[in-house]
Amino acid sequence: MCAVGDVFPDFSLRDMQEKNWTNEQLKGKKTGLIVVGGSPVDNIQYELIRKQFDCMADYLSWDMLFQKSYYATARDDLQKNMEALEELENIGSC
Repeated sequence: MCAVGDVFPDFSLRDMQEKNWTNEQLKGKKTGLIVVGGSPVDNIQYELIRKQFDCMADYLSWDMLFQKSYYATARDDLQKNMEALEELENIGSC
């Protein structure tokens, strides 16, 4: 998972779970979600992650810029996926 933006460049779900953030500190941020897992992207796990993140984003009034899911079982699978890399590069140019 990746929270995108200049305000919290290294912010992750783990940070959110381990620290006490106030709603005001997180409200209205621009965010994006990238999920990479070992199951095909039509697996229910990706949908559950997306829905959980949607709930948090709605509650905190986040501006969701994107949500992308990728399937990778080996360390370099995503690196070899040219279509995914192009898609990710386009996200970065927003």
